[in-house]
Amino acid sequence: MLNPTSDLATAGEVTFGWDDNSAEGNANTTDKAMLMVYNPSKKESISLLDGADRTVGSQIVSIPTTYAGDTVELFMAFITADGSQVSNSIYLGSGTAN
Repeated sequence: MLNPTSDLATAGEVTFGWDDNSAEGNANTTDKAMLMVYNPSKKESISLLDGADRTVGSQIVSIPTTYAGDTVELFMAFITADGSQVSNSIYLGSGTAN
């Protein structure tokens, strides 16, 4: 995955972004984003296991409004369309949910 980003500016959602690197290594245009938002204070996570294709470059994950003001931890990986291979996950850091 190339240049992963996250944005918590909009209330009730996290926008994940990445650059398409489907021409490199074993990355494919049909790979799907796997995204997770973990809220340690609530001991809850929101995950999306079948997100946007690698070529799309972004995906929004909705989070509960009860997360507003909480620190959340953000993770991203990719999975092949047939589910046979999963990339290593990347920790994108933490931020305060709106």
